[in-house]
Amino acid sequence: MLKETLPKLLFFLLFLSSASCRNVPATTQVLTSDAPFSIESKSRMKAVIQKRTFYDNIPSGSGLEEHNGVLYIIGDDSPFLYSLDREYNLLERYALTDTSNFSSGRVAKAVKADLEGLTKIEADGLTYLLMLGSGSSPSRNKAFLVEMPSADKAPVITQFSLDSLYHNMQQNEEIIGNGLLNIEGVAAGGGKLYLLQRALGSNRNVLITFDQQEFMDYLRGDTGGAAPAYNLTFFRLPIMGIQEAGFSGAYFFEDKLFFTASIESTTDAVADGTILGSYIGFIPLQQLSQDAAVATVAPAGVITRPDGAMFTGKAESLVVLESSNRSRRYRILAVTDDDRGNSELLEISLRLNQ
Repeated sequence: MLKETLPKLLFFLLFLSSASCRNVPATTQVLTSDAPFSIESKSRMKAVIQKRTFYDNIPSGSGLEEHNGVLYIIGDDSPFLYSLDREYNLLERYALTDTSNFSSGRVAKAVKADLEGLTKIEADGLTYLLMLGSGSSPSRNKAFLVEMPSADKAPVITQFSLDSLYHNMQQNEEIIGNGLLNIEGVAAGGGKLYLLQRALGSNRNVLITFDQQEFMDYLRGDTGGAAPAYNLTFFRLPIMGIQEAGFSGAYFFEDKLFFTASIESTTDAVADGTILGSYIGFIPLQQLSQDAAVATVAPAGVITRPDGAMFTGKAESLVVLESSNRSRRYRILAVTDDDRGNSELLEISLRLNQ
């Protein structure tokens, strides 16, 4: 009897041990717009690279946007905004900040603006590009608003301080946990402005939602310095081993907030780490919960090469170029950063669950 019972008992104990070690929050909400997704991202969402374009003259790509057939890229250690044509050829670069620290081809970590978010925004009948620093140090509490001109005129660039807003957010433990503010994505759409806080260590990925007009009023100094109100939504992203992916970029398209995410072996908002994998996913904005006790599991698929092998670069942001098959397939362009001063554009075919 003992010989028959012992194997079953050992199996039961191993099962309990495995379950107790899983890094899953006590309460989760699974977005079910298409089909269930598990926190381990055993998802049928497919994100396959179709084309790659490498740049050694655009350092550390961190943000991507499109306007009137022109692509715009920022780099987290570059003082420039770059423009590219439809064939991904570099057209121009426009200085956002002082370029005297760029002689080596990269601005030093201690002084860089660390621009991580780039989005197109419509306000007062004009089109702008909005760029945000990460907020992980005082030099990174900056925003830039670029008025997109007509014809061949140069864009008009204005710098703003985010000190009061970022100070407010840096004091909010629901956002930063026991870490630092680390804004990695921004997107505008539907009258809202969405910021993505990247999870580090045991902290959470957070969606921070503003009313777009209130944010613009704050940016332009029309609120007397008072920070605009915001709502928070908390997310769990794919886990590899014991490490969870963190948000890295955002794009609003067809009432969804698409995002890039990556798993990086670092718990430091400033230092880089080895990249274990990158993901593309989306947040159905109609299903958000502001309950701090609820961690929403967002649909996401790992980015792979055409041969099925995992892409181990760091996807930093994305643009949705087009959708087809009743919004089940998307052609996506993502920008990557190799942490060595180079960037790459990836054309990706994204297929949602069937």
